[in-house]
Amino acid sequence: MYRFLNVFFFILMGLTVKSQSFNQFTTRLLSLPEGQRQAIADSFLTANPTAPHLESDTICNFYFAGSSQSVSIAGDFTSWDPTTHPMTKIPGTTFWYLTRFFPADTRADYKIVKNGSSWILDPRNPWQSMGGFGPNSELRMPQYNRPVCVDYIQNIPHGSFVDTTFYSTYLGNSRSIRVYLPAGYPAGNQRYPVVYFHDGLEYVTLGKANNTLDYLIQNQIIRPVIGVFVPPVNRTDEYAGGLQDEFTDFFTDELVPWVDSRFNTIPEAASRATLGASNGGNIALWLMASHPEMIAKTVAHSSNVENNILNTFQSLTPQGLRTYLDMGTYDLEILKGRVDALKLVLNERDFDYVFYPVNDGHSWANWRDHLKDALIYLFPATQGIYDPIKAPLNGLIRPNPVRGEVTVEVENQSDSKGQIRLFDVNGQMIVKNWILQNDQDRQLYKTDLSDIIPGIYLVTISNAELSGTLKLIKD
Repeated sequence: MYRFLNVFFFILMGLTVKSQSFNQFTTRLLSLPEGQRQAIADSFLTANPTAPHLESDTICNFYFAGSSQSVSIAGDFTSWDPTTHPMTKIPGTTFWYLTRFFPADTRADYKIVKNGSSWILDPRNPWQSMGGFGPNSELRMPQYNRPVCVDYIQNIPHGSFVDTTFYSTYLGNSRSIRVYLPAGYPAGNQRYPVVYFHDGLEYVTLGKANNTLDYLIQNQIIRPVIGVFVPPVNRTDEYAGGLQDEFTDFFTDELVPWVDSRFNTIPEAASRATLGASNGGNIALWLMASHPEMIAKTVAHSSNVENNILNTFQSLTPQGLRTYLDMGTYDLEILKGRVDALKLVLNERDFDYVFYPVNDGHSWANWRDHLKDALIYLFPATQGIYDPIKAPLNGLIRPNPVRGEVTVEVENQSDSKGQIRLFDVNGQMIVKNWILQNDQDRQLYKTDLSDIIPGIYLVTISNAELSGTLKLIKD
């Protein structure tokens, strides 16, 4: 009778494990005789069919059930080394577990590794993300929010693709290029900025760039843009090696002129951006650094930064150029150091740039999620080109991440008052109390943003007769 009550108690404990610590569960399980442990572990698995088990926002408990000599976790947060995060087996069971702490908004890819060589998806994790080498299980900590813009939304207008095969005389090869045209293109005589995506086909299939463009354009978060998705043929050599000069000539002398002649583009440097990740970020940075007269904006996700880029940025005139950088907490260490070196140059030379640290890894899901931030920074839905010193009517709050108290200084050009609204990158309005102060010929709106999640936000002033300047009062 006593043995029955003991087992029944632990079954109830398994069913209610979410109300207690996972550590308490494993400790109590270990306190049982080995012959009783498997039944209790099985009851826990029945009550908790999905893994990993998260608690207190920052604790992640991985667990796995199966016969194996060893089990470990390998992922972004282990540099994909299967030896650094071994799981512990409960003696007398086939139950394995590992507890690790992560920032509350972490998203990362991982796999379970059996016997040091068998890499499998976590069979109890319903979330997966596609990478360059296939699917991975996806860790989603409690405060991670998958951006709505990365998924296809049925009931909004969608852009279209024009596909072509492009031959380069400089490189002596051909590649398939996809051109994204926003919904409604062409709108009369309207002309459009252009974003050039390196590793272009992956930015469509894995980065979901067309979904993000559709959403941001439809919700008037960014200006309508044309996207040109350019794949590499010899990726390493073209982006960071012996063919970089030939690739640069192909891009500047062949591709950009063809795009400008074929589509309704704005043929100006301020309306062209080049964008990429890892070595794709390296070529994106290089193209702007080597040809600022043609390209004034660039995005580099988790980027490599070769020395020729550092040297060229040191001699560039910063005026009119804009750079977006981001880097994952669990990114490649060599790339972190190289981006830090670039940031030093950008700071010393007073370039207009943002650096956006994210709790993620070197992965397409990371770059997919933060493409929206880069596009908003480069092409916000404003009247004219965004000036970080004197913003147009609508603009980005800077610097990023946003913290502290923000004021919007408005010239009082009419008797009417402007209504201030704050939006996140998904277009959701964040209600804030803006305090209005009048000072002779200006209106000063002030609000405290210290309680919002750090990130990129937009502010709008509803009265078109007013012009605004965004200032960060307290960091």
